[in-house]
Amino acid sequence: EQSHHQYYCDVGFKPNNECFDILSPHLKFKKAWHFMGDSQMGYTFKEIISTYPYRKISGRTAPDERCGFLEYCYLEKRREWDVQGARLTQGPVLYGLSNHFCSDLSGFQNTMVEGDKNNFIEYLAIEFASDVEQQTPTTNTTQQSASLYLRNQ
Repeated sequence: EQSHHQYYCDVGFKPNNECFDILSPHLKFKKAWHFMGDSQMGYTFKEIISTYPYRKISGRTAPDERCGFLEYCYLEKRREWDVQGARLTQGPVLYGLSNHFCSDLSGFQNTMVEGDKNNFIEYLAIEFASDVEQQTPTTNTTQQSASLYLRNQ
């Protein structure tokens, strides 16, 4: 069980959660860290940022908390949002369903923090494992849009 525990963690809502304890010693050994997920990953990201081992020299956030995902990723919105796709996936189910190209997730937004050693850490706010909140002319799901953004980096 000990070896399994070093690669697995449960995200908590309070400081010093398991995931933070597992990840934080490794931050200085990689040039780039990408985190994607809902509020639980967002809390972990905020905690990691507070103890980031490099001097923070710049940052970038989505221009709008719930509706700025594609703009942050430098991706074009699809001309018409595919409402039918929402019925076939996990989301959106609330805010994003009535506000196209917006996320159901509140309180978190895409964020990048650059360090002074040519490194960075980034969080992409993705509410569901499979959703159609963020559609582009060439992608149908938020996950595909996130992949396209990362590929273009």
